[in-house]
Amino acid sequence: MVMSQKMRKKQKSMMMSYRELAEMYFPNIQSRCATNQLSRWIRRCKPLFDELMMLGYRPRLRYLSSTQVNKIYYYLGEP
Repeated sequence: MVMSQKMRKKQKSMMMSYRELAEMYFPNIQSRCATNQLSRWIRRCKPLFDELMMLGYRPRLRYLSSTQVNKIYYYLGEP
């Protein structure tokens, strides 16, 4: 699915569920596997993990703030 520029801009400025973000990065696998894979990527990117922890991220967090989502986009690229 191709998102419009307006939709992407709106998405950057709002909270997002962890599962929703994971499904954007891994659209062709099950939700649970997608969240596990995103968690691995975050843990393996030490600078990203450290910055997210300073922003209040905790493993098993269900929702991410717009700032946390933007940090993930910065380090991992946009989905």
